[in-house]
Amino acid sequence: MLSKTKIGNNYALPDETKHILSLVASPFPEYIDTKNDFYFLSQNIPRVCTPREIIELINEFKITDYEFKP
Repeated sequence: MLSKTKIGNNYALPDETKHILSLVASPFPEYIDTKNDFYFLSQNIPRVCTPREIIELINEFKITDYEFKP
């Protein structure tokens, strides 16, 4: 857990961290005018997502479904 690795005013990622998934949570749905994979976490969930979409993502999450790029 990140909260256990505090260093000064910041945090260190635990050694077992393999990937970071960046997303934005918004209380309102955002219109995404492209189907480009860069803007989506899954086929139906955009990178800018509502709390409900985050819950859906967590419930259906499988690491093998994602391609991680350096």
